[in-house]
Amino acid sequence: MTFTNTSGQTLRDLDKWRTQNALLAEMVKAAEMSAKLSNPGTSAGPSGTTPSSSLAFQVLSVDGVDDKLTAVVTLTNGTTFKAREGLTIPGLGKVKSISRDEVLVTTKAGPRLLDFAPKGTLSGVR
Repeated sequence: MTFTNTSGQTLRDLDKWRTQNALLAEMVKAAEMSAKLSNPGTSAGPSGTTPSSSLAFQVLSVDGVDDKLTAVVTLTNGTTFKAREGLTIPGLGKVKSISRDEVLVTTKAGPRLLDFAPKGTLSGVR
């Protein structure tokens, strides 16, 4: 058996720093989103192109049991929406189905599978 000699204070400090880092990361994302909203069409991606607004609708997580699943989806204004089958996602369409691997939405243009946000987008999610 291996034991480490870590004091309770060290663990509390580590927890405090992790919490602070998570909060700072969210503040940075909020500031970036706010800047994008205040200057629409001026933010260019890494390739020099303006990102598509369709990227705003991404699945952050899928939670639930059996067929009672809920998907947390990002909206174009930077907020999140808890989607369930039958609900309408503002600015997108009606949720047709949710599984652990996909979220299908019926839009005016037809059915659309939503992309999942990259892992690590929100700490502690997925």
